[in-house]
Amino acid sequence: MPAPVPRNTLVAVADEVIAAYNAQDLVAIQAYRTPSCRHHVLPASLGRPEMSGEEYAAFFGRMMSLFSAFSVTVHDVYADAEGGKVVIHAMSKGDTPIGEYGNEYMLVLEVVEVEDPGRGGKVGKVDRFLEFVDSHTSKDFLPRLFAWAKENGKME
Repeated sequence: MPAPVPRNTLVAVADEVIAAYNAQDLVAIQAYRTPSCRHHVLPASLGRPEMSGEEYAAFFGRMMSLFSAFSVTVHDVYADAEGGKVVIHAMSKGDTPIGEYGNEYMLVLEVVEVEDPGRGGKVGKVDRFLEFVDSHTSKDFLPRLFAWAKENGKME
């Protein structure tokens, strides 16, 4: 079982995650992760491979290059200090060349505390990121968006 993480640390990590997505900042998306962080896009029925933090940042960067606007709105945050986990229920909206995008998420973040001398002590970092998405949107909209991108030379 993971070590306990203070609730305020878990909430700060959740805020950092959402801020990075809203800024579409790939450096910030990497900054809140441990070097060994694994990212899973679920449910498993989508057949998405598990990714390292670097692989996920590359994937997200390619996807965001197809959006002219993207924002995430948080509905609820649940912090489990004893288990070192925080769960975020959120929705996203974005504008793409094929129309408006919208998705719903349950983000389960397993957080560990690590020493960060630059920030004056221990900070929370995501060591495992489970991203549950709306499977209908993922099976319908994203393939159409990626097909458009390939047809228009925006993606290999």
